[in-house]
Amino acid sequence: MKLTNFAILFVGFAATVCTGMDIRTKMVSSTIMADINLNQVIDRAVQDSMDAAEIYIDQEMNIQPDRENIIRNLHEKLFISLNAYGDSISRERIKECIPAAVLTEQDGYYLYGYSETEDNSGSTIRRAGFSEKRYYVTEEKGWRVRFSFSDLLELEHIKTGAVYECTWYQAAGRTGLDMFKKREKFEERRRRAIIENVRNDMEGMVNRDPSIREDGAGYLISFPYIEYEEWYQTVKGISLLVFFRGHPVGMAGREYNYVVFSGARIEKHSGE
Repeated sequence: MKLTNFAILFVGFAATVCTGMDIRTKMVSSTIMADINLNQVIDRAVQDSMDAAEIYIDQEMNIQPDRENIIRNLHEKLFISLNAYGDSISRERIKECIPAAVLTEQDGYYLYGYSETEDNSGSTIRRAGFSEKRYYVTEEKGWRVRFSFSDLLELEHIKTGAVYECTWYQAAGRTGLDMFKKREKFEERRRRAIIENVRNDMEGMVNRDPSIREDGAGYLISFPYIEYEEWYQTVKGISLLVFFRGHPVGMAGREYNYVVFSGARIEKHSGE
């Protein structure tokens, strides 16, 4: 083989390798930009759905958000932003990209996600909806403590079933628990209980979602590590937390998994 032929072969090989690397680089860059754009779309949709939330005052004068209205708003915002408004199949697919969401309130929270039931004919029906209200609970030395975002809490003596409503400093004398001896200890324990209840239930909802099993995922999805302070800043008021997964992004068609945190605090004002 002539040296010139070898040179031509080498140049051809190098050009092929460089072209392949260039394509992969463009695919990676495309995916990164698509991730950034989708992050912004979801962040904005979650925040807008909370900004437009309808609220009412219950019999105990607590502010209550309309949960169904918030989820409808979230879906509508995503349909528009992801160009799926006129396509019923795409709209359903976008809905299924949200296997779990949590709406936090003053003294508890609601899980949103999918579940499966059977109708009278034995066919499987898949529905999305909210759970019953759940609470920020911890247990210690025979006591079950239910926290809220205020100083008020509920104590239950596990053995006798006796229930007491009191403030954290009143709970110190009744229970003798170390967590109530100083405000700093109470604040730290309350924060940990709120975060762990919400995070564990949300992660469990994601991994129980039927669509994950249908996709053939033989693994558990774990949330990325998030500082306690970031969790607490998000969930210490009326807030919406959304897990978004399974949406294709970039030239490579990789699926997108993202935890979105967005919150809105709604305060009562005198004279309103």
